Amino acid sequence: MNKGTYQATQGMVFEAMRMDIIANNLANLNSTGFKRSQLHVTSFEGHLNQVAPPQVDTAPSGQPKDTRLPTAMVARYHIDLQEGAIHQTREPLDLAIKGSGFFGVLDHEGSISYTRDGAFTLNDQGDLVTQTGLPVLDLDEQPLNIGTVSQIAIDENGKVFGDQQLIGQLLVKDFPADSLQQTGHNLFRILGSENNDSGGPATDFKIVQGFLESSNANPIREMVRMIETLRNFQGYQKTIQAFNDSVQQINETARS
Repeated sequence: MNKGTYQATQGMVFEAMRMDIIANNLANLNSTGFKRSQLHVTSFEGHLNQVAPPQVDTAPSGQPKDTRLPTAMVARYHIDLQEGAIHQTREPLDLAIKGSGFFGVLDHEGSISYTRDGAFTLNDQGDLVTQTGLPVLDLDEQPLNIGTVSQIAIDENGKVFGDQQLIGQLLVKDFPADSLQQTGHNLFRILGSENNDSGGPATDFKIVQGFLESSNANPIREMVRMIETLRNFQGYQKTIQAFNDSVQQINETARS
């Protein structure tokens, strides 16, 4: 495989990865607290030496840019933590985080995961849980049990009151975007960690009761990116075909 074909093939792989990410963003337009992802592509040399630009444009425009691509490229996912729109529901167990931070929940594997989806409810035991039944954690990283109360109030710091009595406080932690990994069902885990993580208590946040945060994916922008990605993919296909045709012509000339 010559260098041009290799680079164009790399471009196709990255565009296919980008298409999968965009499709996931579009599928979660109505998911509470969803954070869109995007793909960043950097040169392998720049990744090692930290001297390359943070993002390389791999899109062919007019004449394909393949010949300017480094031989080795590294793709990495980036999670956009921009806050989504906040809308009112008036449900006492619907919570939105204004600012930075994530609610801590106990996942099915017994580890701590994090989410911005604050559409909570109570199970039969009076535990505060997510819509999929995962226990919501308190500051001691234990399931928060509200029990049977007639009135639930949650202040901006995450303190939970039942019939005006303090029950506990929600676990809200903050992390840099590059340390998070999406695990499905609107959950995040910390990269390279099991039960330990490098996050700390969130400080720049306010919890609002009776509200939910919408997805931060914009349908129009995602559709535009999908069209651009498809055109880029097709451009790389044509580039590979052109290289193959050139090689075939050279071979035919050599045989004649």
